[in-house]
Amino acid sequence: MTSGMATGLEISQEFVHQTILPLLARELGDDYSRLAVAVIGTGSEILGLDDAISRDHHWGPRATVLCVRADAPRLIPKIRSVLTAHCPRRYREFEVQVGLAHLVGVCWSTVEDFFAWFLGTDQLPQSDLDWLRLCEADLLHVTSGVVIHDGPGELTRRRQQLAYYPDRVWQKRLADWCMYVTGRDAPYNLHRVSKRGDALTSAIYFGQCVRRQMELCFALNRRYAPYPKWLNVSFRRLPHYVDAIAPALDKALAATDPGAQV
Repeated sequence: MTSGMATGLEISQEFVHQTILPLLARELGDDYSRLAVAVIGTGSEILGLDDAISRDHHWGPRATVLCVRADAPRLIPKIRSVLTAHCPRRYREFEVQVGLAHLVGVCWSTVEDFFAWFLGTDQLPQSDLDWLRLCEADLLHVTSGVVIHDGPGELTRRRQQLAYYPDRVWQKRLADWCMYVTGRDAPYNLHRVSKRGDALTSAIYFGQCVRRQMELCFALNRRYAPYPKWLNVSFRRLPHYVDAIAPALDKALAATDPGAQV
């Protein structure tokens, strides 16, 4: 985000506090205590990484209003009606999109369905294998952003339980990524294709090497890694090990000879 500009996350939190929470409290009365309101899901703004380019699609003040599934038959029609009828279509200079698909803009769902949308299941992992079946980038999606109001507490509880891998799973993933970084997945073949002078294939394997090393650094920091578009930017913000790794990656990237990247 350009210096001096409010981030999407800051704008959305202000929007929720000034507009969405008062609206829901006024229109839903006691049912307000059964709702969670958050700025969560997909989008660069949820990660605090949005900039001027981000504003060309699906960007703007947002709020996800959730209830637990047991309350859905009674509350979802009310939430939909209130937000569709009364949510402002502009906030400050920004357009507000209401009811947009894919859980962006101002939207509503159940807590359980929100997690099922991203993780493919509405159940929290109970075993190591359950954890290993989950996509790391989607775990980042469901644990990023900000919960502003959580009457039932279920959204907060699930996010806390999914905050990061338990120790045994973390150790397994560290071992896997150490193998990727040192094994045949990229370094071995990068060395061989660079000796053959195949610049394009070398670039492919070099990219794989860099990606795996960055993802390993996320694991060492006990942080979920994002999908590739935001991997480098997020990697540079990690608190540990980046100062030792990033200069070597930058030096290799600047090399014109593929053999020097090995």
